[in-house]
Amino acid sequence: MQHARFIGGIASRVTPLDEADRPILSAVSPCWTRSISPLVAVIACSNRLTRGQKLIVQLADIGGFLGQVERFVEGGYAVRLLLDDAGREKLSAKIAWYRLRVLHASADNRTYKRWRPANRHSVVLLADGKTAPCLVLDVSASGVAVSSGLKPDLGTPLAIGQLVGKVVRHLDDGFAVQFQSIQDERTVERMLLPIASQHTSVLTSVGKAGESKVLVNHVTQDIAATELPALVRTP
Repeated sequence: MQHARFIGGIASRVTPLDEADRPILSAVSPCWTRSISPLVAVIACSNRLTRGQKLIVQLADIGGFLGQVERFVEGGYAVRLLLDDAGREKLSAKIAWYRLRVLHASADNRTYKRWRPANRHSVVLLADGKTAPCLVLDVSASGVAVSSGLKPDLGTPLAIGQLVGKVVRHLDDGFAVQFQSIQDERTVERMLLPIASQHTSVLTSVGKAGESKVLVNHVTQDIAATELPALVRTP
């Protein structure tokens, strides 16, 4: 049976499990899912895990799943999802729905008016915690175009200020980002403002107790606020 597959950045979080299959809450980490099928998820994450280690993967808008590190890839690892046949069918349907939703959102992006914000200075935040200044060229409820010395690959998940999205187009002097969700035009400019310097300073040390909450609260609030659903385990 052919399963649905999605390739592209999905804001996520990873919770490693100990040898007794108990969540290691102190090691919860925000991450990005590069691709997912009902069999395997490829995840970009700074967490240091071991091959064969079990973990819970929580994907925004898709849900949470039990998995096991199968192999390491550049910048992360491939996770085998521990689902039974019914669980895989359910996940395949969710992936197909999510893919159509993303394609529909891309087609509708141009329907939103664009304007130049009052404060054009912001910061690019990458998945590994690195930051770089940028200049906002224009913004809409669905995305933002920035001038930056960075040239992330198409599909790269990142944040501009506090808004998470992915790179959808390259410009002569920067790139365009599609937000993860449609924003309120009344507040989108405020959300593009750089994270306060005292918060930015902890992005490279998200593994320390308490500091990881700052990153989650300011960049992946939608994930941090989501309760982990019941998991489907392999019989």
